[in-house]
Amino acid sequence: MSSGVYAISDDDFARVTIAQRWVVAPTLDPSETSWLPAQFWLLGFVGRLFGRSWECMQNASVMLGMLAAAYLAWELCAFAPKGHTAALAVGAALLSAWGVWCGACTVPEAYTGLLSTAALVALTRDRFPWHAAVALLVAGLSRYETWPVLALVALLGRAWKRGPWAYGALLAPVGWMLWNRVSHGDSLYFLARVATYREAHAAQEASSGLHFPASALEGMLWLGPALPALALSWRMGAVKQRQLSLSLGLGALCTVLFLAYGDARGGAPTHHAARALVGVWASMSVWSTAAVCMLVAQWPSGGAASSEVTGAVTRPRPRAPTGAIAVLGGAAICMHSAQQLRELYTEVPPGEPRAGVFARGRALRAQPWVLLRPCAYEHYALAAAYGAPEHVRVLPAAPLGAECPQVLKGTSMHEQQGQALR
Repeated sequence: MSSGVYAISDDDFARVTIAQRWVVAPTLDPSETSWLPAQFWLLGFVGRLFGRSWECMQNASVMLGMLAAAYLAWELCAFAPKGHTAALAVGAALLSAWGVWCGACTVPEAYTGLLSTAALVALTRDRFPWHAAVALLVAGLSRYETWPVLALVALLGRAWKRGPWAYGALLAPVGWMLWNRVSHGDSLYFLARVATYREAHAAQEASSGLHFPASALEGMLWLGPALPALALSWRMGAVKQRQLSLSLGLGALCTVLFLAYGDARGGAPTHHAARALVGVWASMSVWSTAAVCMLVAQWPSGGAASSEVTGAVTRPRPRAPTGAIAVLGGAAICMHSAQQLRELYTEVPPGEPRAGVFARGRALRAQPWVLLRPCAYEHYALAAAYGAPEHVRVLPAAPLGAECPQVLKGTSMHEQQGQALR
């Protein structure tokens, strides 16, 4: 807790407390807010098996990101069987500052971005596999920014005749909207809740919608020189190469447009919004790396090489242009990765200064109940470290400047309430 990044905001601790409650009292909608439920199911299931401490929840979240990266590699190996394309593409996808930060914290963006990218790669198969549908369903029930990818997979799956599993992930948005209709009387209750929250915070009100496109362009700035490689790989590539380019490119574009529209309407993410673009950066990194690998494979024989993707022999082409563009694209990917590494090691990682509050929560684990008075949302760190949030009672917020949070200790809940009244 003394170094590195362990929480991007107080929401991370709040998510852990929800999963900890789910361990002892499972429900279909653990947060009862606009937050999607899959992450709480997954962390809660791990908590039932191995305990619900903060350390267990954080390790489980990190493991989800690792499994998602492994699944992306699996799908890339199915696309390019020789393997080096998969290794390089996954490495490029993982070298995102926000991807690494999210992967180290108890937030779902790291694994949802990789799973949605893997599903777009899986569209190049002759039949969209069931496990890709399951992966996309998990992503769709974890983060809203994956929803345009769900729709795109269904649309391209129909156009390319990929079979019924391409429609399976649509169960995520349909099921969630039906649940909101039943539980809240409004199918779009989750959107209204986010918009209401943003309206209550002047700095997070609806904007012109340009924030997400600008952030996406800034994050992919160093990939600009790779555009000739993308164009040439489209021209020289076989059918599956073009399908990969189309699915990944459209997936990134649709996600950015979806977020821009939500931002303009007041329903986009409100805390560290750049996290929502992790999947976009992963898709663009995989797309660029796969294109460069294809050009490099065809360069030695002037383009008359068998494709790693399909085995088809392409027409002979001059060596120099292909090689120069491949080198330029490879250099762009390397510069992009170097820029991300520089940001990782030189920028101050996001996060609230909660180490002290977290330590206080650990020290209270022997207490059967905890009564506290917060200043804002910092008490979630204490509750997550305490490990039993259902035994934490929260009084109305204290004035600013007081000890945050004020903790009243006792051997029973009645004693603590008596101390609070005195």
